[in-house]
Amino acid sequence: MDVLRPVLGPNQTLTEEAILWGSRMGHRIYDALEVVCKGPEVALPAGISFADKGGKVRHEVRVRWWQEDLSTYRTAAIGPPDDMAMIPDVALPEEWKAHPYSGPPVLFGHYWFTGKPEVISPRFACLDYSVASGGPLVAYRWDGESELSSDKLAWM
Repeated sequence: MDVLRPVLGPNQTLTEEAILWGSRMGHRIYDALEVVCKGPEVALPAGISFADKGGKVRHEVRVRWWQEDLSTYRTAAIGPPDDMAMIPDVALPEEWKAHPYSGPPVLFGHYWFTGKPEVISPRFACLDYSVASGGPLVAYRWDGESELSSDKLAWM
């Protein structure tokens, strides 16, 4: 967000400048938007890779940035269960271990959770439950509360 702040408009909205720079792969604004919209990824150890659901070979894995007890690539990784078996259970680099979060509640998507929608914790809720693959369309009724509750999730 520190990278994006200078190109955001009122109420933290994307300006035309942010959209322009954010569409140019490799630009720092593009990279920052990728992390904010999709979440951070960590490079796998040398020689480790897996093919994703589309058949693309991946040399990095998206991490559970909201979880504070990350210690290994496997505990940090999020993805299809079959792919997780290929992720090594070796220590994460120190800089990728999560740090305690004390900001406002965060609602996020782009992770394709499954099962009954629930908040992850009082601070985090994923609203992406694979609606494109037949999962529920999920929303959160936020009224400014500082802690999230599963009771405020709605889905169909």
